Amino acid sequence: MSQKQICMDAYENDHEVIRIGNLAITNHPDVITLEGILHLTKDQKGLEYAFALKRQIDTIVEKLKREDLPPVLNA
Repeated sequence: MSQKQICMDAYENDHEVIRIGNLAITNHPDVITLEGILHLTKDQKGLEYAFALKRQIDTIVEKLKREDLPPVLNA
């Protein structure tokens, strides 16, 4: 049985990590970091991973669309 993939609350904390296969998506207040490799194979597992990645990216995009963003984040 597959484990249900969850989505993080983008940019809400600095400790949350979501794993999709070997890809780690790390949450921080000003940046989200993607590290690792994700193989989207042409099978049910690849489809599951693709949907999980899409859900997380869609969540990030929706959060960014609601913000008043600067042109570039100052470091």
